[in-house]
Amino acid sequence: MKERQVSLDEERSRLARYAFVQNLFDELLTKDEGKKNLNINLITLALNNDEAKQLFSGFATSENKDVENVGSIGLSSIEIQRLVKGMNDSIKNNRLASVQTLINEYQNSTAAVNEAIKMIEPNKRNALSASGRINVLVFLQNTNFEGWNENLVRRAREVTIKMQNQHEKGVARVGPQTEEALNKLRKHLINIESQF
Repeated sequence: MKERQVSLDEERSRLARYAFVQNLFDELLTKDEGKKNLNINLITLALNNDEAKQLFSGFATSENKDVENVGSIGLSSIEIQRLVKGMNDSIKNNRLASVQTLINEYQNSTAAVNEAIKMIEPNKRNALSASGRINVLVFLQNTNFEGWNENLVRRAREVTIKMQNQHEKGVARVGPQTEEALNKLRKHLINIESQF
């Protein structure tokens, strides 16, 4: 009886998530890129990875160009999130492959820069290994101006300052490689900021 109740609860939850996603469909076709991206992100949060991939893959094969565009953006968003998380993988080759793919394919992507900054913000930074932290910093310092906006520069600058302050106070020590990566990122941010 208890198993049946759990199964029913899971089914209700799944149906509620699907209904939530369906309510976002009209907003996906908006010309407002900010709203469109917000709704794509809400869908990726509401659905599990396989469900989101299946939905966006279906959209990407649509004959309607607006729907196809939403599918492409959604699939790209899922891939960026996978790669950014991969920079903290326990297997070195996976970490390095993620960093290299991000640098090669997403150096102009504000979405990739945003996801990477989130990884080193105080609320997530503790979940990063030392290698993961360095990888995120290396990716960010290898991005192009097109991947940044003023808000992202501000957030990245705040993160580097907080990391340095915590290191100086002995709260969260950073090793020499992290310190070098932080310095390179600071210089990169100055260069990016000068282009606005």
